[in-house]
Amino acid sequence: MGTQTASKYQEPSKFGAFGGVFTPSLLTILGVIMFLRLSTVVGYGGLWNALLILLGAKTISVVTGLSVASIATNMRVRGGGAYYLISRSLGVEFGGVIAVFFYVAQAVAVSLYVVGFTEAVLSAFPGMELSFETVATITNILVFISVYIGAGWTIRIQFGILAVLMLSLLSFFIGAGRAFSPEILSANLAAQWSPDDSFFTVFALFFPAVTGIMAGVNMSGDLKDPARSIPNGTFAAIALLLGGTLYFFIARSEIQVKWGDLGAGLAFQIARNALLRLERERYHPKNWRPSILALSGGAYNRLHLADYACWFTADSGIVSIGQVIRGELEDLLDRRREAETILRKFILKEELPAFPVVVVEVDLHAAIKALLQCHGIGGIRPNTVLLGWSKGPEKSDIFREIIKTVIEMKRSLIVVATKQEQETTHIPKGSVNLWWNSSQNGQLMLLLALMLKKNRQWRDHPIRIIRPVAPRADIQNIAKEMSELLSQARIMADLVIVPTESPLDAVRQHMHPSAVIFAGFETPKGATGDIPMLDLQRIVELPGDVILVYNAGDVSLEA
Repeated sequence: MGTQTASKYQEPSKFGAFGGVFTPSLLTILGVIMFLRLSTVVGYGGLWNALLILLGAKTISVVTGLSVASIATNMRVRGGGAYYLISRSLGVEFGGVIAVFFYVAQAVAVSLYVVGFTEAVLSAFPGMELSFETVATITNILVFISVYIGAGWTIRIQFGILAVLMLSLLSFFIGAGRAFSPEILSANLAAQWSPDDSFFTVFALFFPAVTGIMAGVNMSGDLKDPARSIPNGTFAAIALLLGGTLYFFIARSEIQVKWGDLGAGLAFQIARNALLRLERERYHPKNWRPSILALSGGAYNRLHLADYACWFTADSGIVSIGQVIRGELEDLLDRRREAETILRKFILKEELPAFPVVVVEVDLHAAIKALLQCHGIGGIRPNTVLLGWSKGPEKSDIFREIIKTVIEMKRSLIVVATKQEQETTHIPKGSVNLWWNSSQNGQLMLLLALMLKKNRQWRDHPIRIIRPVAPRADIQNIAKEMSELLSQARIMADLVIVPTESPLDAVRQHMHPSAVIFAGFETPKGATGDIPMLDLQRIVELPGDVILVYNAGDVSLEA
C-alpha cells in the first residue's frame, strides 16, 4: 500500500539542459524574426549595419545571459523563471515588476509567433483557400492543446521542430552557397534607409530575435538541475518608466518576504567603503555634518527631542536615539532587547531618520560615558549630544555632571527646553531667533538654524540674529562684520543689534514673534565643572522653546 501511494504521487519527470533550456531557447531565437524579417534588416540597413545590429543585440543577450548564469549558480532555483531569480536577488519589488511585464510580454509574444507562422504558411502555400484569420486561429488552438497536455508533450514536439529547423538551416546555407553573387553582395553593403526607417527602428525590429533565451529561464520549475541548465537563458529588459511606477507601487505596499536580496548586501558594501574612506580622510570643518546622539529616553514620551534631533540633521547627518535602562545588565537582558525593539518600531512609525541604541547601566552618568566612548564607528561617531532640560532640582547635580562629561569629551552640546507637552511637538509661528553672545557658539547656532529651515515644517520661519552689545560699542563695524559672515556662509538672516546693559532683557524685548530661540553658553576656562546653571535657568525661562548650544570647536562657518 505504501509503495502504491508513493508511486501515485510521484513527482513529474524533469528535463535537462538540452531538452529544458537549449531546445526551447534555440527554437525561439531561430524563430519568426530571424526567418521573415532578417532580410528586411539587411535590405534597409545594408550588410555592415545588419552585422552591427547583430553584434549589439548579441552583446546585450550575452551580458544578460552571464548575469543570469551567475544568479542561477548562486542559489537554489525553483519554479517561476525570471521572476524567481530576480525577486530572490533584487527583491520583491523588481520581481513584481518582472512578473507583470513578463505576463504581458508572453501574451504579446504568442500573437507575434502565431502571426509569423501564419504568414509563412500562406507564403509557402499560396493556393490555400483558408483565410489568414482561420489559419491563425487553428494554429493557436493546436498550440493551446499542446501546452494544456503538459510540458513533457511540448518538449517532445519541440524535438521534431528542432530537427526540421536544422534541415532548414542546412538548406539555407546550401542555397546561399550555390546562388552566391558578388554583385548582389556589393549592392547590399550600404544602407538604403526609407523616410520612415532608421538604424534604431530596424534594431527594434530585430532585437526580439535575441530574447529567445528567456524560454529556457522560464522552464526553471521543470528542470532537474536549474543551476546547471539556466545559464543558457536570460531575461529581457523592461520599459524604464512603467517599471519604475510598478516598483514604486510594490515598494509602497510593504510586502513582507522571507528571503534576502541583493539590496541589503549592496548597501552594506557601500557603507563599508564609505566608512573606510572617511577613516582615511583628514577632517576639515568644511565637511562637518551633525551626528547627534539624542538622549531622549524611550523617545515616545519625549518626542520633541527626537524631532529636534532629526530637524537639525535635515537628511544631511545621522541621529541616534539613546535610551538608558537603570539596573544590572545580567538581570535586564530581555528587557533591553524588548526596549530596543519598541524603540525601533517607534522610529519606523514616526518615520524618523534615526537609529535606536539602548544600554543598561546602574548609574545614568556611567551609561552616558559609555555611549560617548563606544557608540558609533569611524567618521560617524556622535559629534553632538542632545539633551532635554532637567526641570527637577533633585536632578540638577547629575545633569551638571553629564554636561561636564560631554564638554570634557570634546562633543558639542544641544539642550532643548520646551514648555510643550512631552507627547507632542507643535511649531508656533514666528522667527528662528539667535541670541548671538559669542562667535564660537554663534557659528554652530547659525548652522543649526539653517539646518532647521531646510525642513518643510520650518521653511517659512525667517532667521533673526539678536546681538546685544555694550552701549558704547561700534555698532556700524559690528554690523559690517556680521554681514560679511552671513554673506560668506550664504545664509539669509535679519540682524538686530541692540546696545544695552541687560542682554537678557534686550533679547526678551526683541525676540517676538518667536518660534524658537537659540542661546549659546560657555564654561569658565580651566573650570569645566563650574557650569553656570543659574544663568542657564534664566535663559530657559524665555518664552517658547529655548535651545542652549555649546560648540566644541569643530564647526566653523569661515572654513
